[in-house]
Amino acid sequence: MRHFKPPVQVLAWIVATLILGLASLTHAEDNAAAAEGARPEESPPPSEALLGEEEEEEPAVPPLVLAAEKLLTEADTLRERHDQLEQQLKSADESDQLVLDRQLIEVKLDFLKLTGRIVANLLAQEQAGLEVVELRELTTKQLNTLTPSIVRHIKVSEKLTQSIRRQRDEADVAEVLQIEQELEREVYWLDRLYRSYVENIQHREALGLGAKKPTNDLLERLGERTRIQAARLELVLEQLREIGVRIAEQPDETKLLTEKASLEVRRKTLTTSLSRLVKMMNTMEQDASEQQKLLITSTGEVTSDIFKPDVALGLVEEWVGEARQWVRERGPGVVFKILLFVIIITIARVLSGLTRRIMTRALVSSRMQASQLLQRMTIAAISNTVLLLGILIALSQLGFELGPLLAGLGIAGFVIGFALQDSLANFAAGMMILGYRPFDQGDVIDVAGARGTVHHMSLVSTTILTFDNRTLIIPNNKIWGDVVTNLTHQDKRRVDLMVRIGYEQDIDRCEAVLRDVLAHDDRILQDPPPVVKLHEFGEFAMEIIVRPWARTNDYWDVYWDMTGAIKRRLDREGIPIAVPLADIRIRPEREAGS
Repeated sequence: MRHFKPPVQVLAWIVATLILGLASLTHAEDNAAAAEGARPEESPPPSEALLGEEEEEEPAVPPLVLAAEKLLTEADTLRERHDQLEQQLKSADESDQLVLDRQLIEVKLDFLKLTGRIVANLLAQEQAGLEVVELRELTTKQLNTLTPSIVRHIKVSEKLTQSIRRQRDEADVAEVLQIEQELEREVYWLDRLYRSYVENIQHREALGLGAKKPTNDLLERLGERTRIQAARLELVLEQLREIGVRIAEQPDETKLLTEKASLEVRRKTLTTSLSRLVKMMNTMEQDASEQQKLLITSTGEVTSDIFKPDVALGLVEEWVGEARQWVRERGPGVVFKILLFVIIITIARVLSGLTRRIMTRALVSSRMQASQLLQRMTIAAISNTVLLLGILIALSQLGFELGPLLAGLGIAGFVIGFALQDSLANFAAGMMILGYRPFDQGDVIDVAGARGTVHHMSLVSTTILTFDNRTLIIPNNKIWGDVVTNLTHQDKRRVDLMVRIGYEQDIDRCEAVLRDVLAHDDRILQDPPPVVKLHEFGEFAMEIIVRPWARTNDYWDVYWDMTGAIKRRLDREGIPIAVPLADIRIRPEREAGS
């Protein structure tokens, strides 16, 4: 374990304290000898005088110094680990050398991070006014040792990546993907080494050491690697575009799919590596706007770099240039496809309308006697199917693959159907209503506590317009599960009226008068004949039922007109309509004395 010497100020203070203590001790001994004969009992022995004085405490070590000692202890541990790995690497087999070399690099990277913490501690001690001569010398020695070691490992790693690339170029398509993954790991290590080089330069600059030569070397290496990685990324993007066109022509070619997968791994490796290198270039205050533009266009990720004027302007210029080139190369073909799309959609709409007219005539003239709701929904379903087929054909002309599209629609339909179970129940009820036809559009029905005219019906709900002009939308599931009363389904309907006459009236005369009233209305049907009969004896009157038959469309007019006509005729005949009467008898109060 390494210890620091205490600062000079602390050492001077300790020495001065010891000198003063010795002087005090000598003076006490002289005084004791001079006064030995006068008052020997009052003179304390020298030892007691020394014990009586307050001893000075050893000064506490500052926390920054303790922290530095702890960091140096960790550095010694890492150095021992480094020496062990170097010894193992010398005697290791070729198969184990790569693993040991990786471990050795990892130790050096950890050592560099630890050196950064030591540098921060050193600067803090200098700011606090402590003596750091030995610590500075030791840190400077460590940084000078790390610089050539990092450069050496960078060279070795670059040679290894070049070897892997040559192996990838010579390998079979089936083996390329595995080699790409191995290359991705090696590129990651190489980028870490470059990052450690940058940190080493930053530490040297923080301590004010000469860093011009290593800085120039780093900038040259970093700039060259950044440009090479950017060029490789551009090449991979172009290869991906080309293989995408080939896959569109041969979608089932396994070799092309494998090659595309390996290119995707390569693109990911290059974009990740280039992103790291661009950050290092920005740290070293170097221009990397071209590489930043390439990253944005290749990954599609919008970062804060896009707000830089040079990057944003370069992207706009690049996009405009690509748009012009795209228009020159593919513009005529795209225009032709769009025209063909419009023509197919137009033909599909014409065929859909023609199908609608043909189906309308066929259903109206057929003997099926289908309801209007069923006819309308059947016609709409067939015509919309024709239009949908036309749209799918038109989309295929634009390059859309119908198989995945239909599969996606099927999956979406399953998910939507699972989420809308109640709506599916209404849909099923709507199909049952269309099949059994309990009512039709225009019918007056009484269902679910509502009465009105059926205005519209879909497979989910039925719209009813009440007599006071209210619109009711009732789910089909509720209609199918309830009792439906169709008031206009039959072409004839009986009008039920009742007339109450007093017990003193002539029953035959009253019935004759009522029959005569019915006979003078042409809307009253004679088949079946109207019924005028004494129905029952009430508490205060005899009840005669009047039940003529009329067409369903005339029901309410007949009901209201007959009610008025009967009242006027009975008034002319002097036959009053019986009303309930109550006799009220007032009994006189009893006399007070009775």
